[in-house]
Amino acid sequence: MLKKIDRNHPLIGTWITEEEDSSAEITIAFETGHFRVTGYGSMSKEKFIIENLSWDGKKLKFTSRIPSSNDAVKHMLMLLPDLKVDHELTFCDAWKRKDTNEVFAKESFDGIWINEDEDETSVEFNISKINGKYVVEASNRVDGEKFIISNTDYKNDVLSFTSLVPSNNYRVRYSFKRASDMKLKCEYT
Repeated sequence: MLKKIDRNHPLIGTWITEEEDSSAEITIAFETGHFRVTGYGSMSKEKFIIENLSWDGKKLKFTSRIPSSNDAVKHMLMLLPDLKVDHELTFCDAWKRKDTNEVFAKESFDGIWINEDEDETSVEFNISKINGKYVVEASNRVDGEKFIISNTDYKNDVLSFTSLVPSNNYRVRYSFKRASDMKLKCEYT
């Protein structure tokens, strides 16, 4: 649902990360009483495809898709009192089983899982079911740093948990859903 907006709405403009550590630019414009969103990767020179745009009066939500890779990111923007934007991103990746020689039950998440694009991240999850509950261990395959896992939950065929990297306090909420015996769909925020 798109509620009407004023042409001088403070979300209107081009937004980049505060640290300027991303090449993505999101432009929000006024068009016939509604928001129009465009996105652009300044390094790749690629325009994003914007889908599922909604505005509820407080949160602007949309999905951006990069045409060359078909990578999608869900966005939620909320205006802060200091006229900055709280920009929550949710990414979606495919993960594969690292230990392909073992046989697992079709409904199980048991095993060692890595990102299908092994160059994208060095995170490795070791998931096992003990006494009917999932236990998740996570580490960096490159430097061996172990992550702290909390808030593990299994509901409606989705395994969710929060991972904290001790060295930098980086916190991510993961949700895994089975795509096949050997693959998981992973969303993370």
